[in-house]
Amino acid sequence: MTTERRIGPEGRDDDLTRELRRLYAAPSDDAYWRALEARILTAVAAQRAGADAWWQPMARWARPGAVAAAIVVALAGAAIWRVREVREEYAIKAAMLLSNAPAAQLAAAAGARPDNDAVIRDVLTP
Repeated sequence: MTTERRIGPEGRDDDLTRELRRLYAAPSDDAYWRALEARILTAVAAQRAGADAWWQPMARWARPGAVAAAIVVALAGAAIWRVREVREEYAIKAAMLLSNAPAAQLAAAAGARPDNDAVIRDVLTP
């Protein structure tokens, strides 16, 4: 059993096959191949010349990137500072709500260094 390759509904078309092979055949003259090689080598040389400047498109973004980073750092610092202030305020308010809060605890919550003698007195007093 042989398989006949068919092109089109009527079967093989040898004239069409020959014409397509002629159209898609590689050029036979050496001038075409030399010109193609010259174009390829020119493109490769141009690519190599620009290889040292791969970072140049990113260089345009260096200054705006540094400014944006500085803004982000400043905003983060301000947020951290505000969180610390809110925590201190909350600690002071919570300590003041306690009816029997010792003076050393209030001073510590306010951020001042407590008097060690006052701490000992508060711990030892019944």
